Amino acid sequence: MNTDNEQPQDSMDIRVLMVEDFGVNQEVFKAVLENTSIKLDIVYSGSDAIKRFKVRDGQYDVIFMDIQMAEMDGYETTRRIRTLPEIQNTKNVPIIAMTAKSSPEDVEKFLRAGMTDYINKPVSRESVMEKIKKYTNFEDASATCQPAGADDVSAYSKYLPYVDVEDMEKRIGCGIEVCKALLKDFLNNGYIDEFSRTLQNKDRFRAKEIIHNIKGISSNLSLSELYAKSVEYEQKIKDSTDTYEDLEAMKELIKITKENIQAFTS
Repeated sequence: MNTDNEQPQDSMDIRVLMVEDFGVNQEVFKAVLENTSIKLDIVYSGSDAIKRFKVRDGQYDVIFMDIQMAEMDGYETTRRIRTLPEIQNTKNVPIIAMTAKSSPEDVEKFLRAGMTDYINKPVSRESVMEKIKKYTNFEDASATCQPAGADDVSAYSKYLPYVDVEDMEKRIGCGIEVCKALLKDFLNNGYIDEFSRTLQNKDRFRAKEIIHNIKGISSNLSLSELYAKSVEYEQKIKDSTDTYEDLEAMKELIKITKENIQAFTS
């Protein structure tokens, strides 16, 4: 942790571990740290995080931990890391929960599991760097990403409310081309097409699972309308109040969002 009598730490000396099971969210995190010299390791699961932590003998300055993961959630992963008998540093490494929920009850749960702090999703360059600076002696003397000018951003307002380019560019802070690359990854990962197929087959159980994933990804990528409707549709599925009209509306929204991403990234 930063103290007044310690020397600033160069970004090349900082090593961060990110635990996240979705590739698109990993790419967003990479973009957030672009143009710093911070060393970033990324793993897809809790079990991989434990293995990586052991291989490096606990030598991480900060760990960013996703809460909801399929194989092992962030709570269990944190508990296991904290109780590794062979790692001397295991109780001291800051573990930051990455979460869309931060009520007092949620925060208490993070702390009980052994987490140090939390960061709200969608992540931003500002919020990630704030946590890294809080728990290390890092001073950001590295080059910063160059955001687009106001005129450049305004040219993309035609994609609203499906793709909020201005919000995405400001939050990630690395320019339009990085935003385009991240959105292309989103189209290429297959989730949006799989969700469309799932809705077509009326598989409500699988739809609930996929829509939760799309909700998180669309939040990270500033797909405003898709995120809002995903939140609404997920709740309706939970409450068993979803209708055929809801299904058709989601299918149409996915189609329009995809078309707007393709137009923006072409």
